[in-house]
Amino acid sequence: AMGSTHETNTLSMNARDMAEGAKWGA
Repeated sequence: AMGSTHETNTLSMNARDMAEGAKWGA
């Protein structure tokens, strides 16, 4: 992900972060 400028990659990372946040209840 580092150095990547693809929007799809960023959106995927964002969605994954949100999913993990919900999983951990953070």
